[in-house]
Amino acid sequence: MALPFLQQRLTESKLETLSKGGRNLPARQQTLRATLDWSYALLDSESRQLFNRLGIFRGNFNLTAVAQVCFADDQNSPADLLDKLSSLVDQSLLKPLEGAKADLRFIMLETMREYTLQKLHETGDYEFFQTRYRQYYTELLTNLTADFYVDPEDQRGLTEVLEQDFDNFQAVQSLAWPQSEQEKEPENAPKGRRPVRVEGHILIKRPLEEVFAYLCQAENWPVWNSLIKECRPLEPGPAELGKVYYSVTSILGRRLEQRAVVTEFVPNQLFEVRAVTNSIQVTHRLSFSQEDSQTRLTFTTTNGIGQIFRFTQLVLGNIIRKAVEIQLNHLKVLLEKQP
Repeated sequence: MALPFLQQRLTESKLETLSKGGRNLPARQQTLRATLDWSYALLDSESRQLFNRLGIFRGNFNLTAVAQVCFADDQNSPADLLDKLSSLVDQSLLKPLEGAKADLRFIMLETMREYTLQKLHETGDYEFFQTRYRQYYTELLTNLTADFYVDPEDQRGLTEVLEQDFDNFQAVQSLAWPQSEQEKEPENAPKGRRPVRVEGHILIKRPLEEVFAYLCQAENWPVWNSLIKECRPLEPGPAELGKVYYSVTSILGRRLEQRAVVTEFVPNQLFEVRAVTNSIQVTHRLSFSQEDSQTRLTFTTTNGIGQIFRFTQLVLGNIIRKAVEIQLNHLKVLLEKQP
């Protein structure tokens, strides 16, 4: 039986104390709890079982995830799984979403999720399905990113796929690496959205002065860094402290216009550029040293593209590390080919 008023009322008030039972709740929450209990009682046993298990997901999820997480131990999900999900939608216990590539996805209100998790704890199945959940999304994330090529235009469309399950990937990351074992996040930073710092280095068979001069010329940056489409100084003259550049970058299909300023500059030793517009927070620091007839270039990037992409910290770090590796190797080949 459909409950047209249920979603609106539950959205207005989160049932933070459902797990404490209903007798001591304020009158309003007792009413909400009673409504949920009544709706839950209308479900058949299989639908109740499914509803309980769906609480293990975070954010939205697709039909494949439901089959694998909630029923894989039973060898096969019910043949009428979609019908059962549709029945939960009809009773306002679940909401359908249209995902990428016509992928049918669902989302559950947080108040519903609290209720289902309480039921799952009562049945003693919570730990079991939490383990299944963690295994499924860990494997999915591994498979999706195993050969993740840092294509500026993201022709394969992996960005959208990764972002759709952001909440689930983030939850799995938190389960695998508790906050105490992760980097401490800056104050006021969005949860799980710390800047990523990556460092790499290469030895280039060219004199230090030539390497430094090449990298100080903004028109050369798009040649070795495939993410940069255009870059030019906004004022004439050589590179120096405080010099401002305009650049156009394409990161996984998103065009970003940036202004960057030289924040550190020591001739033949150090060159640092920092973005000063609010699209994305990025700092590139290049240090140079002479080793015999070669130049050691150390490239450090502090990259906050999590501001525009809902990637988990692990995915974001892997993407940036791979991008830096590709860019540095390309730079090395270009410079060593020069006469």
